[in-house]
Amino acid sequence: MNVSFEAGDIGELALARDFDAVVGRYVLMFTSDPADTVREIVEHLRPGGIAAFQEPDFTQGPYADPPSSLLDQIWQWIAEAFRKSGADTEMGHKLRNLYLRAGLSDLHLEADRLIGGGPDWGGYSHLVGLLKSVLPFLETSGITTAKEVQPDTLEQRLRHDIVSRDGIVVWLTIVRLWGRKP
Repeated sequence: MNVSFEAGDIGELALARDFDAVVGRYVLMFTSDPADTVREIVEHLRPGGIAAFQEPDFTQGPYADPPSSLLDQIWQWIAEAFRKSGADTEMGHKLRNLYLRAGLSDLHLEADRLIGGGPDWGGYSHLVGLLKSVLPFLETSGITTAKEVQPDTLEQRLRHDIVSRDGIVVWLTIVRLWGRKP
């Protein structure tokens, strides 16, 4: 089996050959024209080739039960960073139509929402890691400051907030779709 990786802007890559599969995660939400991007991908798939993407859907963000104002604030900051960046935060819902318009068939659409709680759940670290990754953008965009976020203690505070009330966190929806080129 031969595997190769091509790095670069998907809209500008000069591909010398066709592929058996193209896989992307959190890619289409950042493209200026996702329909054109999927069409370009399909042009470089061999007949029977697979296009597989995973994209988020922010329409129903994470929530805690019982509710957590700290989680709500964390998510508000994250969602605002993605919106201000120009990302399409509802790309997960749009995948099927993009694939159909690009002529892909044999579509397999699924979605997941991770759920967890308790002191050892890794989701706290994931949420806070995501927030930390966008914190510089949040600061330069005037949305919030590191002083307000207190990133060094945020994970412990979130964990304590959820665990102390025997709560759970339900993460946002992650949509995945794969289909074949006829």
